[in-house]
Amino acid sequence: MTETPESFFDEVLSAFDQAFDAATGNDSKQSPEYETAHSEISVDGNLYVLFADIAAEYAKPLKTFIFQLQRGIATQDWLDFCLPLTDHLEKASRQIELNEVSERLVCFATVLQECQHRAEPYVTGKPRADLLDTFSKLVEVMPRTFEIDQPAERENLMLQLLLGQIKGVGPATLKKLRKADRWSFQCLLDVKPETLAHESALPLRVTKQMQKSIREYQVRTSALAPDLFQAELRAQLTRFAMSLMKKKDTKSRKSRKASLASWQDATIILAELGEMKWVTELSTLVPLKRAARLAELLKETES
Repeated sequence: MTETPESFFDEVLSAFDQAFDAATGNDSKQSPEYETAHSEISVDGNLYVLFADIAAEYAKPLKTFIFQLQRGIATQDWLDFCLPLTDHLEKASRQIELNEVSERLVCFATVLQECQHRAEPYVTGKPRADLLDTFSKLVEVMPRTFEIDQPAERENLMLQLLLGQIKGVGPATLKKLRKADRWSFQCLLDVKPETLAHESALPLRVTKQMQKSIREYQVRTSALAPDLFQAELRAQLTRFAMSLMKKKDTKSRKSRKASLASWQDATIILAELGEMKWVTELSTLVPLKRAARLAELLKETES
């Protein structure tokens, strides 16, 4: 079942009711939530930790939005999705007197509102900079909830996979891009292909194809509605795993090539979801075992 902002608020208040009962010695049924609350209050004396752990699950869509924003591919649709979620996080933090967290969530929500009515399809320019700045201040006060896991590693992997699918692009080409300080989605799209070719000493044909591949990826990504984004990516991974497990021929050159291409697409999705530990584990397995293990991981983490 999909978790909603309303269910988050109810869960926070319920957990804190149990936490305060535990702290004051009132009898209560010792559910797992109660045990967690009791530990946080009576041992650590830290309401912040309890809130941060509950909020972390609900903040995942916000972090996905910010990750896309960092790469310059976040669409305006995300704003309407993120604003009510941010409002509920703020309401809950204010209710339990986490004032600094509440204040910074208000700032972030304000910028989201200011950006809502822009005509451009993507969040760019000053609005993008303001959103990244206000979100970074959230990370400062509550990294346990809002810090994006391994953002550099995720983007690095996605760039390697996307650009590596272009004919003629190999390690030497990627090294030239890094040397020219053009190693991010945003940096690669910020300039004309002629400028990119000059800065990186690459053929114009290659730089045009790079930008085309990234923009095509943007289109595929933006085609997913924000509220369905993670669910659809997980569905794509499930279809990939199921189709690979059905394949009988895994030894022919054509089959191995198709399997590699499918795995590259799956890895991009895993990076998008932030599942870098899965990428590391699955990369060590042969195709059929990889597909079976991916199916297991998806099953284990179904909400």
